[in-house]
Amino acid sequence: ELIVLDNGSTDNSLNVIKSFNDERIKIVSVYPNKQSTYGGNKCIEMGTGEYVALLCSDDIWQKNKLEKQVEYLDNNKGVGAVFSRVQPISEKGKFINNKNNFYNKHFNILENRSSFEWLNNMWKTADHSFCCSSACIRRKCFNELGVFDIRAKHIQDFILWANILTKFDVYILEEKLTLMRYFSSGTNLSSNKIKTICSVINESRFLYEQFKKIIKLDDFLKFLPQTKSKFSIIDEKYIPFYLSILTLTYCKKVHFKQYALEQLYDFMKDKENRNNLEKDFNFSHMNLYDISANLYKNMIVDKIKEIMPFSVKK
Repeated sequence: ELIVLDNGSTDNSLNVIKSFNDERIKIVSVYPNKQSTYGGNKCIEMGTGEYVALLCSDDIWQKNKLEKQVEYLDNNKGVGAVFSRVQPISEKGKFINNKNNFYNKHFNILENRSSFEWLNNMWKTADHSFCCSSACIRRKCFNELGVFDIRAKHIQDFILWANILTKFDVYILEEKLTLMRYFSSGTNLSSNKIKTICSVINESRFLYEQFKKIIKLDDFLKFLPQTKSKFSIIDEKYIPFYLSILTLTYCKKVHFKQYALEQLYDFMKDKENRNNLEKDFNFSHMNLYDISANLYKNMIVDKIKEIMPFSVKK
């Protein structure tokens, strides 16, 4: 089946779609535009197939893309989603082979790895290597984990991939079976605009929530092997504490550190947790105060220095 969502288009798309006489095509019209998260969920929920493949309006599939992905999923039952490498194209459809192009660096570099290794890389960098238009996903993943998080506009796919990785393996086929259109004018939804950056930072809390779902100790140690070298006592009850401290120590993104501090606040709200941390790690509310006081210190001091004529003590 082919489900086509006309999401408030203004360019005669609906009439073009209706010109095809094929019972496999299902058409849905939404007015006004409700953004891609809503549209993607609408299509997924309407579908009936064992697999779901997603294609954004600007992008193109090679003719054998679905055939190769279905064959891979049929032969690898433990894999929840399969992707392909990406060929960036210009507004006019010309290949962009510059290695420094955003899509080439984003989707065509990292090698395949285990689900927990992928999650570790996501946690460390707040980045991923999975092109939404290249995805082919088992419906079982949506049935067990849900669809896109409607609260997210810009990284809804990133959140979904992390969610899937907590339960399933994924794989990237090495062939460039997906052509992804890159607009030099910066009009892509994922472009580097200030409003987009602000939205991504705020939506990233939903991404961090996926890491908090890893609550079995064996899985957590596969996800964050740094735990064994960082802590003298390894116990499943301390997983929220481990995740918080490791994020505050190793993560590159300040917003992840903020979510980690919030998680630590929640964990230490409980008196039993506080007593256990002090007994086993000599970690008390005094340490919490110190972390809170220092999280944004350098950023704030540097910003004040830019606008104030006097020196500021760190």
